[in-house]
Amino acid sequence: MDSNYTTGNMFLLNGIDYEGYYNIYNGVYYTGNVYSYGISNKLTEKDNIINKLINDYNKLNSTFSKKELYYPVNYQHVLTNKEIKNGYFYRYVVQNKKSKEIIEVSLKGYNKTDKLIYDKVKIRWSIKGNSKMILDRNKRNVLKHINIIKNLDKFFPYYLEFFIDNIEI
Repeated sequence: MDSNYTTGNMFLLNGIDYEGYYNIYNGVYYTGNVYSYGISNKLTEKDNIINKLINDYNKLNSTFSKKELYYPVNYQHVLTNKEIKNGYFYRYVVQNKKSKEIIEVSLKGYNKTDKLIYDKVKIRWSIKGNSKMILDRNKRNVLKHINIIKNLDKFFPYYLEFFIDNIEI
């Protein structure tokens, strides 16, 4: 058995710096000059706590540094025959949380954009029917997301974009 004294810089007892005698019993640090079952309390080494925190930090840091960031690119949608037949399609918009830049992206770009860096919304965009109804519906769908992306209504100033008049069909 080994007996030593610490001034409070080596161990914690219940999360508080421990000052006093300590001993080593079966490779574990305990309070007191000599180990006594039921009386000696287990001590935690400060170095182990610091090393654990450092290791945890390094693991997190390496995880983030290895993550490949995707930078979304502006996308101009082209209607498909299926979308024309259905009378609607989805528009995908992201906003950089720091710069507040808003851009429209493809579905693939939307899915790859990191939610920690960008706010993201998916908007159902109507294209077929009565022009007043389409304008109202698209405006309402944009305004639904204004709490996520501020100024989204200014990003879409023309709610009849892609509008197909029933006469043309």
